[in-house]
Amino acid sequence: MIPATGTTSSSAVTQTKQSCSYLILVLATVVTSKEAIAAVEEGSNAPAFHKLCTILAAADTEIPIGKETTTDQDKLLDMIQQLNHTFSEQTWHNEFKTTPGKGNWRDTLPEKYKGDAKWQAMYPTWLKAAKEAKTDEENTAVKKIGAEGLNDQQKVLLRPTVQQLAAKAYEIRQQLITLAQLEQSDDAKHASKLLKEAAYGKHEKTRDELGHGDIFAATCTSTLQNCCKDDSGQTPPPTAAGVIMCLCTADDTKTKMCVSPQTALSQWSNPTSNHEAE
Repeated sequence: MIPATGTTSSSAVTQTKQSCSYLILVLATVVTSKEAIAAVEEGSNAPAFHKLCTILAAADTEIPIGKETTTDQDKLLDMIQQLNHTFSEQTWHNEFKTTPGKGNWRDTLPEKYKGDAKWQAMYPTWLKAAKEAKTDEENTAVKKIGAEGLNDQQKVLLRPTVQQLAAKAYEIRQQLITLAQLEQSDDAKHASKLLKEAAYGKHEKTRDELGHGDIFAATCTSTLQNCCKDDSGQTPPPTAAGVIMCLCTADDTKTKMCVSPQTALSQWSNPTSNHEAE
C-alpha cells in the first residue's frame, strides 16, 4: 500500500474549523459592539462588506484539484524510463525522431501507431524519456546504477530487466496519479465544506436556501442588539452571512450602509427580516 501524502488529520480539521469560527465571531463582535450604529456614514462599511462577500463567493465556488508537485519518487520513475531508452536498440531511438540529428523530435504519435492503444498511452512517457536521455550528456542515470562500464553484449543482457522495470514504473506512476487525485479531491471537498460552514453555518446549505435561523444565533429576534451584539446573554452571528447583515445594519434612514441596492431598503434595523436583501 503506497502511503498517502497530503491528507489532513482529524485534529487539524477540527483546529481549522474552530479557527474559522473564532475569526468570524471576533469580526462580528468588533464590527457590531458599538452602540452608535446610526452614526455610521453611508457606504463606510463597504470595504469590510466586500471582504466578507469574498468568503461567500469562495463558499459557492467549486475548488479545483491542483497538480501534484514533482517528488523524489517521480524522479526515480523517470530515471527508470530513461534507462530503458538508453539500453534500447537504435531502431527504437529512431521512432522518436523525424530525421537524424539534433532536435527533430517526433512530438506527436507516429501515424502507423495511431490504432495501437499501448502506443497511444505510452508515447508521451517514451518521448519524454528519449529527450531526457539525450540531454543527459554526463550519462548520470547510467552511472547511478553502476552500468557505465558495460559493453554492448552486457547491455543486451540487461535490456529485458530494464524493460520490465520500466513497465512496472509506468504502472506505479499511474497508481500514484490516481492516489494523488483522490487525496486532492478529498482535500478540496474538505476545504469546500469548511468554507460553507463558515459562510452559512452548514456545509449542505447554499445562499438560495438560507433562512434567518441558519445564519444568526438562536438569541436573534427582531432587534439589532439581539441579533448582533455580544452582551447580556446575546450571541453574535456565527456565520459570515450573518456578520454581513450586522455589519450593514443601520437605522431606517440609512439605505446604503455597504452597497447601493437596486431597491431602497427601509428595514436595515431588523436583520431577521432583511437577511435576503443582498
